[in-house]
Amino acid sequence: MLATKKARGANRAEFAKLLKTKRNELLTQIEGLRQGVQVERVTEDEVGQASWAQMEHLTFVTLEQGQKTLKEVEAALTRMARGTYGVCESCELPIPEARLRALPWARYCVKCTERLRRN
Repeated sequence: MLATKKARGANRAEFAKLLKTKRNELLTQIEGLRQGVQVERVTEDEVGQASWAQMEHLTFVTLEQGQKTLKEVEAALTRMARGTYGVCESCELPIPEARLRALPWARYCVKCTERLRRN
């Protein structure tokens, strides 16, 4: 049992590091996107204007997704601080380590995620 607790502690530290690294990456990405949006481009032709509008739209979508992921990462760090990290918020069973490695901020196990998507 002591070895299991040590392993969980080591995994917790590893996941905390992954989450903090992701948070820092997202903050950098979001700041870069915000600065890019602030730069106004003046184009002379319709093709240039359409291209700029498409790039601007893509930037806003990317910014929105980054902010959403950042919120999830922050929530995972909060769960970690509360001691509920790695527990499915729906069925309350442990989220498999493989899922947490793929998506460290996962709130739900795969089964519950699929069930929520169907509903």
